[in-house]
Amino acid sequence: MALLHKGYGSLLNSAVASRYTTTFGVDASYTGQTMAMYDRAPRRIPDTLQTLLDTVAEATGTDFNFVLMNFYQDGTHSISYHSDDEKFLVQAAIADDSNVDTQSGFKLQYLMSWCQPDFATVTHDANWTMLAGLNPTIASLSLGGSRDFLMKHKDDGKRKEKYPLESGDMLVMQGRTQSKWLHSIPKRTSSVQPRVNITCRKAMNAAGTNNYYKYNVGDDGVYRMINGKMTQTGNT
Repeated sequence: MALLHKGYGSLLNSAVASRYTTTFGVDASYTGQTMAMYDRAPRRIPDTLQTLLDTVAEATGTDFNFVLMNFYQDGTHSISYHSDDEKFLVQAAIADDSNVDTQSGFKLQYLMSWCQPDFATVTHDANWTMLAGLNPTIASLSLGGSRDFLMKHKDDGKRKEKYPLESGDMLVMQGRTQSKWLHSIPKRTSSVQPRVNITCRKAMNAAGTNNYYKYNVGDDGVYRMINGKMTQTGNT
């Protein structure tokens, strides 16, 4: 497992989270000559994760430059309702489901809020048309234990959705999902197995890189799984 960091506390988007996190990647504006723009040196995406990123990009028709990893060790690890609507995420996509590609190996759930109704799901691969805009596409892969993925409409809190995400599921949020909906992974008192969540994103500028490394790496300890227990093995 990659070296992880305790992702406790409040994030920039006001979410309260308790889980282990790490991140790899750099935004689209990076040229190698712009290091003064970054609070810390960006980290190259490891080969194994880059292969995964390329596979997800092919399945969704969206190119990504960041991998965020979350480790939910048990039911006490969670993240509160929030939306990933940061301004540095500005790529959007529309699905055309007239053709189905079943070769990707993922079970996909597309969360679409581009047209009316604000929210809909498509449970297969699709052809995509890329659009410029303020509505990001985020792909989220679940590995390990099942956890509920909850959604709540920002304007009508009575509109709610629940998706039990199993190991191997990939959930794709796109269109106005972030601007219209909040999502969370709630705490669970029942026994749940450890879950790894890998999210693929595209950051367009240095603000995105600085945000991801600040809130997913930070300046606290570094942890590794040793004999079935997360153990601090050094400092960031």
